[in-house]
Amino acid sequence: MSTVELFNLTTLPRQSAALYSTSRDNIKFHVPRDKIDFQFSRSSGPGGQNVNKVNTKVEARFNVNQADWLSDHCKDMLYSNYRNNINSAGEFVINSSKYREQKLNLHDCIEKLERILLKSSIIPKERLPTDVPTYAQERRKKDKMFRSDIKAGRGKVFMNDSSE
Repeated sequence: MSTVELFNLTTLPRQSAALYSTSRDNIKFHVPRDKIDFQFSRSSGPGGQNVNKVNTKVEARFNVNQADWLSDHCKDMLYSNYRNNINSAGEFVINSSKYREQKLNLHDCIEKLERILLKSSIIPKERLPTDVPTYAQERRKKDKMFRSDIKAGRGKVFMNDSSE
């Protein structure tokens, strides 16, 4: 199965975010940078005096309902799986303060967003119902009999009065 079969590209508009791949394991989701609002603020954590002077923390946000570059399936998955990242205004918010440099935090924030959107874009395959194989049924019955024998031996022990 090719990587394109994993995604429902027919629901995405032509100018939307593109899913592209160089190999089967290296799938990326392109996020249009002009559609994302980035805000910078002072980061917490180590850094000495630098923490109080430089705005290194990056916060990326976009309105999920107005994101015409996302498929409806992706929006639904964002609402169901990442509802803690969506505020009351319907904006998806993600931040990064992992590094001491703004540029690295910006790159990290975009990577996080791409990873989340890629996860949300994948449409799971429908499971085809199958019968339980005979060997599995036999193994289950054998295990049940074994457990039954163990539990049967746990009963009360009665003293035999006829031995006197």
